[in-house]
Order: sequence, then C-alpha cells, then structure tokens
Amino acid sequence: MRIIIKSRYILLVFILLFILGVSCDEPINDIPIVTTYEADSISSNCVLLTGSVYEDTTILIIERGFCWSQSTNVSINDNKIDVSGSFGNFSYYLTNLNSNERYYSLAYAIGDNGTGYGELIEFTTPDHREKYTGTYYCTGEAHIWN
Repeated sequence: MRIIIKSRYILLVFILLFILGVSCDEPINDIPIVTTYEADSISSNCVLLTGSVYEDTTILIIERGFCWSQSTNVSINDNKIDVSGSFGNFSYYLTNLNSNERYYSLAYAIGDNGTGYGELIEFTTPDHREKYTGTYYCTGEAHIWN
C-alpha cells in the first residue's frame, strides 16, 4: 500500500514539473521591443532616422517615434517626434538641425505597460560650407512601411 502511495506522489511531482517546465519556456515581455537603425542622408541641417517596432500582439502600441538630443542622455522627455503607426519599420526626416554639430537619437515606442527604447545612435551634421554629395530629401515627412 505504501509503495502505491509513494508512486502516486512521485508521478504527481513529475507531472507538476512537466507542466511548470512547459509553461515557463519564454518570459513575457510587456514593453515594446524597438530597434534604432543608423542615421542616413545626413546633411548640414537634416537627417533620415529609421526605426522598427517588433510585432507583438499582446502589446498595445500607443505612440512611436524618435527622440534626440545633443547629450547622450536621450529620452522622450527631450526633443521627440511622434510617427503614426504601431508595428513595423518607420522613418522620419528630422530637419532644422545645426550644421557641424553632434547629435544622439533613438527610436521609441510607448506601449500599454511601458516605454521601449532602441539603441542610441550618434551622428554629426557636416559644416554647411561642405558640399553634400548625397541625395537631399529634407521634407520633414514620416515614411512608414510594413
């Protein structure tokens, strides 16, 4: 009789361990996962910023965009631009920058449980007297694609 009871307890312990092991495979991320890409089309007064918000159907995206500063402590409390949309890639031509200055920027997304930030990037606008060799598109428009 004791062997049957011990066997049941051992079986119960294995079942509980199996259930816990299966249900704890991946941690739940309750804030948006954001990526900041390198700055592009940098001119003396504008830059193309690009970011991405990883699609997670359990998170409600309230706002996404870019923030920037001339210090490394960049947050949504600094200069920011809201780019409409939720998940996927997005970009924005940031205008009215000063020439020959260093800037720091990152993409962000505000979710229903917190704010996610992408990686901090750094770029320097060239002196306005230098000839810009790229294609000049400083329109201040948001570009969104999925």
